[in-house]
Amino acid sequence: MGDHLEMYFHTSSKDVNHDLKEIIYSHLLEKRKKYQDNGILNERGRTVLYEKRYLADTDWSISEVEFTHSLLLWHIATDLALYDDRRKFRSGTLGPYCQISKLLSDYMMYLLFLCPAMLPEGIGNIRHRDSCIEATNFFVKKLDSKEALEACLGIDRYSRSFFVELGSVSKSTLFEGCLLADQLQALVYIFRLDHKEKWEIIGQVWLNMLTYAASKCSWKEHSRQLQHGEELLTHVALLMAHLGLTKKINLADLPERLKDFNFNPTWYWNKLDRLAYYLA
Repeated sequence: MGDHLEMYFHTSSKDVNHDLKEIIYSHLLEKRKKYQDNGILNERGRTVLYEKRYLADTDWSISEVEFTHSLLLWHIATDLALYDDRRKFRSGTLGPYCQISKLLSDYMMYLLFLCPAMLPEGIGNIRHRDSCIEATNFFVKKLDSKEALEACLGIDRYSRSFFVELGSVSKSTLFEGCLLADQLQALVYIFRLDHKEKWEIIGQVWLNMLTYAASKCSWKEHSRQLQHGEELLTHVALLMAHLGLTKKINLADLPERLKDFNFNPTWYWNKLDRLAYYLA
């Protein structure tokens, strides 16, 4: 109970800005065109990586681990990549997907720790606890953010493999997240991507994770959560249902009188104002 209350003290809210709304909506429209068989419902981001052949080496972070494990890996990697880029470049040069990736990454962590029933079952809280313990043991002295970043990204390949193996024994994701961050940062100089392209890829992975989670959450859980306030995940699930991207709702055909007027239902985000996220 005490740990749960402490997590609430580390939460805050941010506005769901126009760019995020538009990108989510455009993302789902694109998926609707591409997946006529509701394939989007099982899409966690792997397709994003496979569409770019040079990303095949990062596929392990999605296809070889369960969903909550993948969330933690990508959260660590996103934060490390973001801090690394922000100390080297001005934020405006990183493109809109940089900020959107951060917003979605933090929001999915908020769901993982404070609304876990809305996500596919996993052991995310155990992995988070073990990752924090491993970080405390690894950083034997207090470091500033620059030193900590250099320590995480500066581990040589052989040492990192050793630490990853140790982490797999305990359930920690710290060094796996460091490995993924290193792979993402390497895209720029190995494959000559610019940073905007890199962040668009990261953002697309987070969008897929968001829609995957929305599709897997039961309507019963969505309605239960409404007692405590609206969630972005519920809005996304409703939008997906509106677009026919769900197996949980049977959409009725429009009455003939509406068809005669070429009626087309529209979607409004009017009540979606705040986005909770996990700060710790």
